[in-house]
Amino acid sequence: MKKFRFRYDSILKMREEAEERIKNDLARLLAKKHALVEKQAQLITQETTYGDYIEKTLAKGGSDLPLKSFESGKQYYREKKMHLNHLISQADREIERTQQKLAEAMQARKIMEKLKEKAFRQYVDAYNKADIKLIEEIINYSGNHMNGDQDG
Repeated sequence: MKKFRFRYDSILKMREEAEERIKNDLARLLAKKHALVEKQAQLITQETTYGDYIEKTLAKGGSDLPLKSFESGKQYYREKKMHLNHLISQADREIERTQQKLAEAMQARKIMEKLKEKAFRQYVDAYNKADIKLIEEIINYSGNHMNGDQDG
């Protein structure tokens, strides 16, 4: 009997490749989010350092810099944090969408794999039936041949 070949192997391969692309997209998005979170942590550290600088400057008294410049510095950090928070939440939404796409792609691939398994089982069953039939024919032939020799 000929070798097993799954009829829809090309479709299964396409689905596996699509799943792999989505996994790569997800990894890229997770790396992007991680970079944004790192940037946010650095910004918070810088903001804390700036706050300490302001406190020390004001504690010394008699600053050459007007208070308005301190406020504009604080405003810069607030705006930058809001912007990063927005980018992080946007990245979270993209990650969630990609995870849904990945779940759908995995489900489609699993369906094709189940079909392949079922087709393989059918192939094995047909192969076994053919073997059994061949063995029975050999036995019947042998039995008939022996009976023919004894009668003849």
